[in-house]
Amino acid sequence: MSKNEEQELLSLVKDNNKMLKDIWIILNNPNNDIKDFIMNVIANQFGR
Repeated sequence: MSKNEEQELLSLVKDNNKMLKDIWIILNNPNNDIKDFIMNVIANQFGR
């Protein structure tokens, strides 16, 4: 694996971790009306 590939992979992992953290924050907000929608989107992604 080249240095550029390692950097790209690291960047993707960081972006993915940020996205998961944002989703976690959204899902744990009790006043959020979009929670069911997000849960369905995530379930559909894993269900493929």
